[in-house]
Amino acid sequence: MLPKRLPSLLGKWLHIGKKKRPESYLLVRPAPQFSLDKPNKRKRARKMIVVYSTVALLMLVMGTLFLKYLEPQKYLLDILDRFKPVLDTKVSPVFETSSDFENNLYSELKNTINVSSVEKLNDNTYKITSDSGLIVLIDPTKPLSSQVNSLQTILTHSRIEKRLPSKIDLRFSKVAIEYNR
Repeated sequence: MLPKRLPSLLGKWLHIGKKKRPESYLLVRPAPQFSLDKPNKRKRARKMIVVYSTVALLMLVMGTLFLKYLEPQKYLLDILDRFKPVLDTKVSPVFETSSDFENNLYSELKNTINVSSVEKLNDNTYKITSDSGLIVLIDPTKPLSSQVNSLQTILTHSRIEKRLPSKIDLRFSKVAIEYNR
């Protein structure tokens, strides 16, 4: 037999009857309800516009004062002097004639390969042939030192793999290598 109070207790737990279970019995509390009505959105939008406008106006005033009363050239030169080691990269020189480029090319490649001939195919391509029959195509508009470094890396890897290339094209961002069969 069930006690007389059991149906009323079950009614509270199962939401049967007039009384509902108190909030403290919930294991998970319901999420708070936020109002998304239009007046709140408008208020928030107005506040954001005021904040952004104030920041923009403040930056404009500070920039104007900086340019008017301080010497921006002095500060900019100090900043550039601090970054000078980073900004000073070795850039390949612009050559007046193709013979200047070829002379520089011989001097750059003397430790990498034995150059037998250098031939200008067009304005953007030089064909270098080594004593061993290797053909290297380079672009004179790109920095010569980076192309020579790439060539050294490729030749080192090919010697490690014991697989010598017959043609190396350094004119493009992706190097093209053709091996002997």
